[in-house]
Amino acid sequence: IVESEWIDLSSRYQNIELHEYVVMPNHFHGIIEILPHDAVGATLAVAQNDTINRAGASPAHTVAQNDTINGAGVNPAHTVAQIVGTFKSLVMKKCLEIYKSQKQYLGKLWQRNYFEHIIRNYQSFQTISEYIINNPIKWENDKFYKIENSL
Repeated sequence: IVESEWIDLSSRYQNIELHEYVVMPNHFHGIIEILPHDAVGATLAVAQNDTINRAGASPAHTVAQNDTINGAGVNPAHTVAQIVGTFKSLVMKKCLEIYKSQKQYLGKLWQRNYFEHIIRNYQSFQTISEYIINNPIKWENDKFYKIENSL
């Protein structure tokens, strides 16, 4: 469910590009890049105050943009918080449907917030991508590994 909803984000949000991700037994890592409006074919009436900064966030790591565009009828890009909130909500809804159909109690699925990290350059992007790719190899050393596997 997590992987399916993650991949589906790119069809929900036309202005994002998904990069590395991994679903772990007790957490998730992923990189989202929020593209500039013009990269997705949008036509904008951009005013003088046009600032686009790349920033990152995620349940793992995400690349985003802080978009300040003043102009009539211009919809700003969705924020990382909105995208992550949608993702977590959709996963929760589908999991809840499964548990309810089996007359079981789901309990808490997500932590309240998520970890956010700014990716400022290509080297940082490479380092974080490698961390995500190699994360499953490190699972046995995770402090929650024994807890998860003893249940």
